[in-house]
Amino acid sequence: MKAGEKVKTQKIIQKVEQGSFDENDVDNILMKLRDYAQRRRDSVFVEIADFVAHSKTRNRGISVDVMKTMYLNVKFLSEYKFKGRLLDMSSPFPRWIFDFMKLQLDRPFAIDLEGEFGVKLSKLRTDLCQAFTINGDDAKLKSGRIPSHVYPAVTRLLSFIDGRAAYSQDALKTEFMRILRECNMQLNGDLFEEQFDRITLCVLLLIHNANVEYGGYRHGICKMYAKPQSIWGYVDPRGSVVYEGDFGCLGISAETAVNFGGQDRVFIHGLMESNLDPKDYCDPSLFLQEVYKSEDHQVKLNLKLDLSHELMINADFRLVPIGS
Repeated sequence: MKAGEKVKTQKIIQKVEQGSFDENDVDNILMKLRDYAQRRRDSVFVEIADFVAHSKTRNRGISVDVMKTMYLNVKFLSEYKFKGRLLDMSSPFPRWIFDFMKLQLDRPFAIDLEGEFGVKLSKLRTDLCQAFTINGDDAKLKSGRIPSHVYPAVTRLLSFIDGRAAYSQDALKTEFMRILRECNMQLNGDLFEEQFDRITLCVLLLIHNANVEYGGYRHGICKMYAKPQSIWGYVDPRGSVVYEGDFGCLGISAETAVNFGGQDRVFIHGLMESNLDPKDYCDPSLFLQEVYKSEDHQVKLNLKLDLSHELMINADFRLVPIGS
């Protein structure tokens, strides 16, 4: 890193450690460190930094692969499973099915295949790729000897839907801290990590409402959410409001559009998970309370977290609707 750029980055780090930063500072430090991160296909830091560099539409990276996997998964179910069609891999079949199998190896469930088949994922990926020939838009299983674990692995890869988040706040923090140290930044690690919840809130805001081109017939959308996004409550005999349960942590979901059985469907699944409690990081204006009366005249309450707005971070470091 050039000396001048290092000085600028150091100033942002000091602002973070002092707790006097905002989302613009987070965008800036992501961009300044982006070129110094290892461009591994599973790098969470690179994925987040690329959202800054390509803020209009993403067309590559982890998020794209996650949405493409879901799209192809549902497409396979729609065109084969639900129509009762058998897939004959000894004859040419659509290449997108082979691409789907490879993408499945990056989903969280795939790590379980190591124990199930007694081979590392890297080995399984190599064996899978070597077992098929690709010719244009077609794929075909090679004749001859194929490793025995390939056949059951293919069955598992074609039958599993994994909607869990692909990356997390914790994974981002680990990479973030490592890159700062690799760049020889002057850093008070404890102070910086104390601010990482706020950094994560800025990251969630960065991804919220981003468009993703994954090769479907229309783009996907990233949305901030909490699960559950609403909780029920009641008024006790003393007149106090009591809610049952809590909101889940804030995160990012992926909304993937699929033509399923001739109908337009949107599948919502996980993309990023965080450790942020909505009560700590969402303005009260985002919580909507509705009152219901049951047949026995008891009052029931439903408290909903409404994150459907265009959002910003206010002076109290809470999410608020823009213009509020």
